[in-house]
Amino acid sequence: TWTGPSEFYQGTAADYRIVVANRGDIVALQIDCHLKLPDGAMPSSLPAGAIRKGNAIHWEIKRLEPNESVAIPIGLSMNETGENILEFSAACKNSLPLNSTYKTMIDSIVDLKLSVKDPVAPAPVGQPVVYATEIYT
Repeated sequence: TWTGPSEFYQGTAADYRIVVANRGDIVALQIDCHLKLPDGAMPSSLPAGAIRKGNAIHWEIKRLEPNESVAIPIGLSMNETGENILEFSAACKNSLPLNSTYKTMIDSIVDLKLSVKDPVAPAPVGQPVVYATEIYT
């Protein structure tokens, strides 16, 4: 299962959590985990022992007892606007592989600066005055 934001702003950090559970009745050994990141994603925190290669993160869960689960926290910052898809897969020697995806919508934000310029000379009371404004991005 996944938890995390379904929507957040470009360039801000978000925390995700993947929960891997052994619902079988035998021990799962050497679970090979892979997380494919969308373009522009930058991890801020990774699972213990994880290795990043390009847009993929790999790690291993040594052992998962029957009816046991493990929560894996992952911190990410994403820079590509629109729908971003995280793809998780896990496989071990004695079980079927599992695959799961999580979609997050990234909205852009603009850093605007507003500048107001006062009139050059004083204006009489009650008369219209012209101010100039400039917006910078």
